[in-house]
Amino acid sequence: MEWERTLQMKTVELVNKAIEEETRKSTRQLELSDEKYQKMISYWKRKVSVVEGRLEHLLNNQAQFSEASNVLKSDFRRREEALKKDITEIEEGARLMEVEMDGLRRELQVKTEELDKERNEKIPEIQRLKNSCKEAMESAATNAAHLHQSRCEQAVASEKQFQDLLCREAIKLRDAEAEINRVVADNKSKQTDNESKLSTLLREVEEKDQKVKEAERRMIVLLEERSDMQKQLVDCNRIKSRTDERNNHLKALLDKAVDDVRKARLGTVDREQLDDAMSRAVDSKRTLDMLRESLQLREHELQRKNNEYIFLKQNAAKSEKMAKSLSVKLQTAKRGWETKERMMESAHCVEMQKLRNQKVMALSLADNELKAERGMRIALEREIAAAKIDNEKQRLVMRNAIEGLAKQVAGA
Repeated sequence: MEWERTLQMKTVELVNKAIEEETRKSTRQLELSDEKYQKMISYWKRKVSVVEGRLEHLLNNQAQFSEASNVLKSDFRRREEALKKDITEIEEGARLMEVEMDGLRRELQVKTEELDKERNEKIPEIQRLKNSCKEAMESAATNAAHLHQSRCEQAVASEKQFQDLLCREAIKLRDAEAEINRVVADNKSKQTDNESKLSTLLREVEEKDQKVKEAERRMIVLLEERSDMQKQLVDCNRIKSRTDERNNHLKALLDKAVDDVRKARLGTVDREQLDDAMSRAVDSKRTLDMLRESLQLREHELQRKNNEYIFLKQNAAKSEKMAKSLSVKLQTAKRGWETKERMMESAHCVEMQKLRNQKVMALSLADNELKAERGMRIALEREIAAAKIDNEKQRLVMRNAIEGLAKQVAGA
């Protein structure tokens, strides 16, 4: 019986030593894991603070992008309204030029009608002058010569008036041409101003594109950091699984120790040694419970960190989506502005071509009218020269007749 008792006591002591050894190892591993967890928690806190700072920076950039997009939209609207005003001013100037050209055409038409009337009035007057000259030559050569000279002076004065009228019309046409050139120069200056404004707008849009590209690069860096954080989370889960396995192993050892104590209780072992073994077993169980609670707390902490990481991931995805939408909006605004610019340039070119065509037509009409008036003047000069020649011939005939009559009177 004594050797059985000693054997049982030795087995109890061995079991207690094994339990103490295992508890020491488990406490050491838990301390090491606790240090690792503290380091990882501090690292994660630093990472979370960095990510939060970057997210705040991204939110500030997003606010700046929204403000810049609003400023660009307002600037686009303002410059579009200015361009519309310039186009309306150009159209108004073209309309005024058309009205002035119509007025000039009507004035030229009125002047040509007046000149035609004067010419038609002068033709019978010239015929009447011819008849009166013939009658005056028949009645009195001297009176006819004076009358014909006065009428010729009137014709020369009317010709001078007609030449002055043509000069005034040519001056008006030159003034109209100068006004058209001035309007064309103003339109060219406005076009250069619009091109400079468009170039500044394009530079601003390119700067905004560069800012968007920088934000995209920052988002790529954040995604890389997120992948690193995911890898670290996987490492944490691996460590957690190892600690769970270790805890299960310790639990199995504890259960085995409890079974050994129960078996030792059935034998005839000293009561004090049994109480000591039971107290040690209870202490080891308490330590294991504390370790289990600490592991549960760490699991809750890891779960909270994982939730925070998921939240940060969602915020990063939202910011990335907003950056993409901003870039798409900027690209669409840029394309719309380019199309509007092309449309305005085409409309401006069409208007300028219309003004040039109208100017060419007006100049051609004025040239044709001047040529017609020049031909009428040449024809009138020819008629006046022919009338002068006829007058001179009739004067010679009358002089010869008067001399013959004077000779006959002297011979009688």
